[in-house]
Amino acid sequence: MFGRSLTEGFDIIIGNPPYVSVDRFADTPIQKKWQEVFTTFSARGDIYCFFYERGAALLRTGGTLIFITSNKWMRAGYGEKLRSFLGSEVNTDTVLDFGMAQNFSAATTYTCIARFTAKKSQGATMSRYATDDCAAVSHPAEYFTANAVLQRNLGSEAWVVVSGERQRIKKLVEEQGVPLEKWEIRISYGIKTSHNEAFIVPEETYHALIQQDERSAEMLHPILRGQDIGRYRHNWKQYYVVGTFKQRRAGYTVESFPAIERHLGKFRGELQPRPSGWEPTRDGKWGGRNTQPFDYLWYEVFFTPSLEDMKKPKIMYPNMTKFLPFYLDTQGFFANDKGFTINSESESLPFLTAALNSSVFRCCFRDNFPELMGNTYEVRKIFMEKIPVKKPTAGQAALFEKLVPLVQLYPSGEGRLAGQRGGGRLRG
Repeated sequence: MFGRSLTEGFDIIIGNPPYVSVDRFADTPIQKKWQEVFTTFSARGDIYCFFYERGAALLRTGGTLIFITSNKWMRAGYGEKLRSFLGSEVNTDTVLDFGMAQNFSAATTYTCIARFTAKKSQGATMSRYATDDCAAVSHPAEYFTANAVLQRNLGSEAWVVVSGERQRIKKLVEEQGVPLEKWEIRISYGIKTSHNEAFIVPEETYHALIQQDERSAEMLHPILRGQDIGRYRHNWKQYYVVGTFKQRRAGYTVESFPAIERHLGKFRGELQPRPSGWEPTRDGKWGGRNTQPFDYLWYEVFFTPSLEDMKKPKIMYPNMTKFLPFYLDTQGFFANDKGFTINSESESLPFLTAALNSSVFRCCFRDNFPELMGNTYEVRKIFMEKIPVKKPTAGQAALFEKLVPLVQLYPSGEGRLAGQRGGGRLRG
């Protein structure tokens, strides 16, 4: 390029690499080649990650690379290897995360600008999250210079860019906490039906099925969708899941529940799992559920976590949310695939509910979760389990065992006790 040998290296590389999912090339020779060549490879990643690594290889010692790319690598699971590379293999001195600001009018993208030099990492990165969209997009250099904060020793963990004051608080909280993945808890995804119209039924269908056959009640369980979960509360809309779960297959058939069988039978063609050895028809589509064979029967829910965990006390929260709400369920609600549950036999779930609902949690860890359109956050397990929370003493755990159920008695989510006057409030 420009008559320059690649062995000489470039002084500067500037670019906006393409954003293309690696998964689009699954099981192809090019994907296998990428896996062999790039240390930043992730099967669920994006090819722009490779451009950072290739760009570093094209720089001369001390040369500079500046890219504007998607900002997902900063927090997403697939960005772990790229974060490690940028934190250790080069000297990444600048990161400006534009957050929800839009730099490209022709496309909806959430971007960041990263700059590094081809030399040993100094472990010091000036960074900023754009809280003022207009200023950041119109005058990025001036905005960054006026607002950047220093972060040290960034590595494979999520790169969370916050203000200096929030960073100070976050550090204090993290130093006292234990990552949730080291707690004695289980974080589980909710039920995936692959056909909600058949398996998630409203109250009128629930009563109709029981009227037809009283035994139907054994198969119908109240379910909270992600949108039904609030801070210390729920807003159950009287929906039930038809509990034809795979775990119950031994000694059980849908024929034992005739009303349930008739209900699901209306959707039978759409519920059939794709059989092994099925060859695509002319239109290339299978008329039933999913795009590959799975070991379940036509009338069974596609996937469920532990049924015992669903029935036990647990924390419930949505997988995508603006407000990061957590609810302590003691009523045996089931969760759908828009929510997660946290179970434990040894940890204090009431204390953990209060900690997760606290303003300290939102202040310190909201930005640990990938930001989506509409100022919502993706609170998946891989992000949640990295959050450090301080473990309670026995006395603190006992206190919250009493307080949190009282807070949840009042449905406003504000924690005001029923019958209390004068604006006094009890906060978790």
